[in-house]
Amino acid sequence: DFSVSPVNDAPVVLDWDVTSGAVVTAANGSTPVAPWSISLMEDDTNANNLTYDLSAVKYDVDHNDADLTWTVESTDQCTYENYFSTEIVGDNLVFTLVPDATTTANAWEIDYLNNNGIHQIGPSGSDFCQIRLVLKDTLTAPSYVPNYDPSVMPIANYQQGVATQEIGVRVENVRELVADYFLDDVVGFDFQGINNVLTGTYVPVEVDVGAGGDQGPYTYDHMLAVTFHTSGGHGEAENVMYVTPPEWGQTITIQEYVYIVDNGNGETPYIWVEMDVLTCLDEECDMSKAPAQRFQTDDPTSHINYGGGVVGDQWSKPGAYGDDGLKESQRRPLLQDSDWCNNVMFSEASAVGSDAGIPTACNHVNKPSEDFLSSGDKLPSVVQLGGGIGSVPSFAPSLVVVALAGFFVTALAMASRREEEDGEEEDTRRIVEDEMAV
Repeated sequence: DFSVSPVNDAPVVLDWDVTSGAVVTAANGSTPVAPWSISLMEDDTNANNLTYDLSAVKYDVDHNDADLTWTVESTDQCTYENYFSTEIVGDNLVFTLVPDATTTANAWEIDYLNNNGIHQIGPSGSDFCQIRLVLKDTLTAPSYVPNYDPSVMPIANYQQGVATQEIGVRVENVRELVADYFLDDVVGFDFQGINNVLTGTYVPVEVDVGAGGDQGPYTYDHMLAVTFHTSGGHGEAENVMYVTPPEWGQTITIQEYVYIVDNGNGETPYIWVEMDVLTCLDEECDMSKAPAQRFQTDDPTSHINYGGGVVGDQWSKPGAYGDDGLKESQRRPLLQDSDWCNNVMFSEASAVGSDAGIPTACNHVNKPSEDFLSSGDKLPSVVQLGGGIGSVPSFAPSLVVVALAGFFVTALAMASRREEEDGEEEDTRRIVEDEMAV
C-alpha cells in the first residue's frame, strides 16, 4: 500500500515588501525606513511610538492567523534587556525603554554610575541591538485540519512549526541636561580694596561663579571644587573648597585667601583659580563623608592630555576623561559641565610662563581651542617696610593688628608688675606683724 503522511507546514515570516504591505507598522502610523530596523528615542514613553504591529509579516498555509504566536529572544550580538524590555500583545510588539538607556551614546556619555554603564555601552559592532522574533504555530494539531488527527489518518505525526526573523532596534541617544558653571571674568578677582602688602601676606580675594547651560533637572547631585593658586614657587598649601553650586541663572561669591610674595624681581606674581565639578555618589551630597568617599573617583585624572604616552599638564585637555592607554577613568566631565574653558581664570594670563605647569590656552576636548579666562586684574603690590608705614593706605588693617598686639603685651607687663607689687605688699605686712609680736 502507498500512504502519504501529512506534514505540518511551518509558519513563514514574509520578506519585507513595502509594495505588498509586508512590513511592520508603528501605532503612530509610521513604517521603518530600513527593513527589519526599528528606531526609538531614549526615554520615550509614548505607547504609539513603542508599539509595532507584526500581523502583516506572518503567514501559514495550514493555520489560522489567530493560532500563530510571537515570542522574542535575545541574540549573541546584544543583551537587549540593557536597553528595553518587550511584550507581545496579540500581534503587537510592545517596547518599554530602560530609563537613560541608549544604543548610540558616545564614549564620553557613558554613565558608569548607572549599573557600570551597561545602559549606554552600545551593542557589539552596531548601533542596533538585534533581537529575534520567533513565530510558532500550534503545539498540537489544529482541529480544522483533519489529516493531522491520528484518528483520521493514523500515520499523521504533527510537529509544531517555527519561523524566525532577526530585527534590529536602535535607541537614539538624547543629550543629557548639563549645566555650565563659569567664573565671571568681568568681576574678576576682588581684593577687597587692598592695594599694597608685605611679601608673604595672605590677602582676601573674591570671585563670582555663575550657572548657565541647561536649566536641568540634572541626573546627579554635585559640588564645585574651587582652588586658588599663586605663582612664585612658595610651596604654601593651597586649600580645595567644596562648594554647593549656584542655582541655574544665579551667581554666588566665593572668598579665599591667597599668598602674595615677591617673586624676586620686584613684580607682584599672578594668581589663578580653577573650578572643577564633582559628582556625588549619594543621591544628595553627604557632607559628613570625606571627599574620597563623597565623590566619584577619577583615575587616571581627567582634563589631562595623555597623547603619545606622555602625561600632560593639568588642564591640558579640558573636558577629557582620563585615559592613559592602560586604564580609563569612569568619570565623564562632559556630563558635569558643558564648557570647561570658563572654569579657569588668571589674573593676568600674559604673565604666565611656559614652565608654569598650567596652560593659558584651553584645548577643549570637543570644541575649538580658545584661551582660558583672564580678568586683567592687578594684584596688590609687594612693598618693603621703610620710611613710615603710615604712608601705605592698605596697611591700616595691619596697624590695628599691631596696636592690639601692643595692648596685649602692655597688659601682660602690667599684670606682671602687679604680681610683683602684691608680693612686696605681702612682705611688708609680714614685717609689721612680726614687730607687733615683739
